[in-house]
Amino acid sequence: RFGEVVLRIGDRMNRCVLTTLDPDTGEQNAPVLDALAEYRKVGTELLLGVYGDVDQPGTIAVGDDVVVLR
Repeated sequence: RFGEVVLRIGDRMNRCVLTTLDPDTGEQNAPVLDALAEYRKVGTELLLGVYGDVDQPGTIAVGDDVVVLR
């Protein structure tokens, strides 16, 4: 729970290569994934995010408590 919002967190997911591309030219302009892989690699996969679903919509504000629900 984040404030009034209840999220259901699912599986971890990879981050796509688009984060390394210049939005104007499409050229690769930064070794973002290589740098992150040094810290976030799990086996052979670079897992940087999670899938999530909103179970209960609401408002989240700065300073709201974060509570793990089971």
